[in-house]
Amino acid sequence: MDKSKKQTNRGWEWTEEERNSIKPLKRKLEKQFKSVKSMVNGIPNALPEFTFHVEIFGNPYLESAKEILMLDSRRKGKKWQHIPFSSLPKKLSKISELYLEYQNCFLSREDFQLALKHHNKNVQKKNRELQKIEKEAINKLILNNIAYLENIRLNKNLLDEKVNVIQEFLRTVTLIKLKNISILSDIEMKYLNDWVRIQFIDISSRQNSTILKYAIENISKIEKPIELLNEVYFLLIESQITLYNKRIKKSYSSLFRLKADEIMKETYELILNTILYRLDKIIALKPNIFPSQFELTLFHKSFSKES
Repeated sequence: MDKSKKQTNRGWEWTEEERNSIKPLKRKLEKQFKSVKSMVNGIPNALPEFTFHVEIFGNPYLESAKEILMLDSRRKGKKWQHIPFSSLPKKLSKISELYLEYQNCFLSREDFQLALKHHNKNVQKKNRELQKIEKEAINKLILNNIAYLENIRLNKNLLDEKVNVIQEFLRTVTLIKLKNISILSDIEMKYLNDWVRIQFIDISSRQNSTILKYAIENISKIEKPIELLNEVYFLLIESQITLYNKRIKKSYSSLFRLKADEIMKETYELILNTILYRLDKIIALKPNIFPSQFELTLFHKSFSKES
């Protein structure tokens, strides 16, 4: 007796070869099933006058096809299935009949095809109009981003202001980590500021090869980390905004529609989290450490604690 015909309260027994053999027909059926299901789900909204017809011919096919698609076709899949393997030819024949009926009695109807063609034409027209509006909005945003960068490039006071804001933010957050925060002197705060600046420059350099090249080429020319900070900051926002502009121009997606300041949020979070991670490692070794005991080194250059 064929093992596939053995039935228990768990279902019908299938062999490994039988499960594996239905993979091709399932792939073909899945594609057909998705097409019909899409039509059954979409017609009520797109062409409601044909709702009754698509359901009359589409739903019987979907119900029959679903029974086959529920089968486990994995070689090491379920041994027991809800139908016997021997019933497949008859069931597949029935599914083919239902699909032909769906095609001939609904899908190929002249009035439906004309209505569908007209609907698709209107949808395409609306999509083109929306794409045009979207493209114009994104191009305007890109131009605003470029103007934002140019404004910072030409306005030293504005650049100083933005750098000071990010410095103050990073310093404030790192201060919270230090246990001896209440007794830090002005000189200790200076060391902390320098350490934070060095971390910012180092982490930023990892984000972009242009920043790395600039930092390495100029590290020997400076006495204090702050001398690199403004240019590194500008190169960082320039690289991130340029990358953002390329992405949004390629995708034309409103999901990415952010203002210039918002673009940097993720980058700032990355830098902050990295700085806190490094600080945690230092504090783990010496909980009561003072900033003056931090190592002030950037690209193999050590900065004097008196600088």
